[in-house]
Amino acid sequence: MARGSVVYRCWKCRLNTTRGRCDCPGGKYYVVYYVGDKQRWKPVGKNKHEAEALLHQMQSQVYEGTYRELPSITFKEFAESKWLPYITGRVKPLTLRGYRGVIEHYLKPAFGSGPLTDITPDMVREYVETTAKKKRIVSPAHQEQPISPSTVNHSLVILKQMLNHAKQWRYLRDNPALEIQALKVTPVEQDYLNPDEIATLLQHAQEPWKTLFQMEIFTGMRIGELLGLQWEDIDWAHDIIRVRRELFWLRKKEVAAMGEAGQPLWRFSTPKTRNARRAIVIRSRSLKEALELHRLSAPKSPHHLVFCTKNGTPLLPRNVYRKLQTTLTQAGLRTVGLHSLRHTYDALETAAGTHAKIIQAQMGHASITTTLDTYGHVFPAPYLNMGTDLDEVVFGVKDAPAKILLRKQAETRQDKNDDEQNSSDTTSTQPED
Repeated sequence: MARGSVVYRCWKCRLNTTRGRCDCPGGKYYVVYYVGDKQRWKPVGKNKHEAEALLHQMQSQVYEGTYRELPSITFKEFAESKWLPYITGRVKPLTLRGYRGVIEHYLKPAFGSGPLTDITPDMVREYVETTAKKKRIVSPAHQEQPISPSTVNHSLVILKQMLNHAKQWRYLRDNPALEIQALKVTPVEQDYLNPDEIATLLQHAQEPWKTLFQMEIFTGMRIGELLGLQWEDIDWAHDIIRVRRELFWLRKKEVAAMGEAGQPLWRFSTPKTRNARRAIVIRSRSLKEALELHRLSAPKSPHHLVFCTKNGTPLLPRNVYRKLQTTLTQAGLRTVGLHSLRHTYDALETAAGTHAKIIQAQMGHASITTTLDTYGHVFPAPYLNMGTDLDEVVFGVKDAPAKILLRKQAETRQDKNDDEQNSSDTTSTQPED
């Protein structure tokens, strides 16, 4: 068997030994092995068992003649010059933008300047633990909020993909992130409007925004799908809306990188997933009437868009968001995001007694698990009738069972938020020890 050993070294306390270890954060185990007469050092981390396993692997490769030198490249160089160019064109532009953001804000600060081959399972494990304790600034209030476990897990998934490609392309022998466990994620209760809030919002909204908000509330379409909707996608005879595309906006630097400087920033794309390409049944008579009136007064668009600017060009999502916030303020309602209107559709359908499998198909979820995990807190009462018209839930009988159910759930949610706020205020006013 080839020569080699596991050594613990700490540059702070000058510890260099094959036995024992210190508590310094910079101390780590190294695998020392020989290729011919040349000595090789590879850092491993705090786990001695991982170091011993790696040493055995290196010795076996040297002995069997299968050992090969790995290319020298940093994590930053690999991400920017190898991996991102490779996935460009293989994923949707919005997905690529998300990958770039995760690499820039999370992965590069943790691994960017070091050699790719120096990344160890301990380093990845430490990254997951420390990132979960950090905070980030969120807009528009520019307040600090803890980084959510789901965000950390998402970055871990991307890191695993990158290192798996590095292994396939012979930049790594193994994927050091492969067996790192994701953080436990506590399901977050999604926010939605209750029937009284929906009616108030629509009373204060002006056209064409009223029809746009009504459309999202009563169909559950994603904002990109809604802004990319064309008139020929609506089947008036059968009360069906066909989701065939979505609209997204590129940044100027993204257009320039594509070699299309001077071209429009917006693009049509296929729906988010295979299941997102779907047919939505219009179960609201008021929505169909609103769409018919909107068709008569809407600006003519060269792209046949249902919702567009006065010039017929696509709407910006941020402008839709701003108009929603303005309308909520004027109506005296609490602040919710555009995606909360999509959640509202699910709450209405669930309260009306619609089967979860139908809701999954209507919302375009990839699996029914997503539907149940995301909206499982909205349970229909056993006495509700299947297929209740959504107009009845919102505008119908004052004391309709579905309407009472959603109102009580909203009150419970508000009481819970008030209790948490009061508890937080009490804690913050207590004197320090």
